[in-house]
Amino acid sequence: ISFISVLGSVKFDSPRLDLLAAISVSSLLLRTFFRYSNKLARYDLLVKTFLTSKIAHRGPGAVKYATSEAASQRALRAALTHTWLLKRKMENKSEAQADLLTREGLIQEGMTGVNELVPGDRNINIDLDAAFNDLEDLGLILFDMSGQQLVYVCEERKVADTLKKKWGDMLERKLSFSSLVGRRKKALKGT
Repeated sequence: ISFISVLGSVKFDSPRLDLLAAISVSSLLLRTFFRYSNKLARYDLLVKTFLTSKIAHRGPGAVKYATSEAASQRALRAALTHTWLLKRKMENKSEAQADLLTREGLIQEGMTGVNELVPGDRNINIDLDAAFNDLEDLGLILFDMSGQQLVYVCEERKVADTLKKKWGDMLERKLSFSSLVGRRKKALKGT
């Protein structure tokens, strides 16, 4: 109707058709504005709902979210530390460097080594002692009986099988989850 009103107004030069064309075009513009604002409001509601569901956790949801994020950070820390140990093992094949494979030596050297793997120029503080405990619990590294000398680092091609075996043992109840994190709890009680 708007288009026909405008064409009739141009062709017949009638004040009634001019008024009808102006009303038609105005209503078209008004409808377009309200439709756009309605879509914008629905989009804002969608974004707000999404963000609220992801950020504003309360009660058990907050604990679940924090636990999930902590586990992700812990896994990332262990993966970076293992990657650094493999890289270091490949670079230093000589046995003359064996004295540097002590826990304290690795912790001192490891902060810069792990940070070299992370893109960017900011240093990240990583608790390498806890990362070593996690890797040892997973069977990816092994320290001697005193817990001071590194004697084994699982090769990259064996990591997936080692982790599958640990998870399989845990799911078959041959290994409890608390045994994977038990050492940390004992260390915390001892301090």
